[in-house]
Amino acid sequence: MRTITILMLCIIISAAISAASLWYYDSHYVVHIAAFDLRSYIDTLKKNYADKKIDKAELKAKIDNLETVLKNESDRKVIFLKEVIVHGNIETIQMSD
Repeated sequence: MRTITILMLCIIISAAISAASLWYYDSHYVVHIAAFDLRSYIDTLKKNYADKKIDKAELKAKIDNLETVLKNESDRKVIFLKEVIVHGNIETIQMSD
C-alpha cells in the first residue's frame, strides 16, 4: 500500500511540474499570433467621420491610438492583418470606438 501512495505522489508532483513548465514556456518564450481587422476599423472610422460622429481631431487621435495599441503589444506577439489569415483559431485584436 505504501508503494502505491508513493507512486501516486510521484505522478501528482510530476504532473504539477510539467504543467508549471508548460505555463512558463508559453508565457515567456512562445511566439503568439494575433490578427487585426484593419479594413473594418478604417471603414468604421471613415463612416463615423462622414456621418459627423467624430471630428478631424478625434479621427487623428483614434489613428494615433491604433498605432500606440499595436506597438504596445508584446514583443513575442506577431500581428497579421485579418485578411491574410486563411484558417485557425487566432486571437483578434479589437479596437474600441
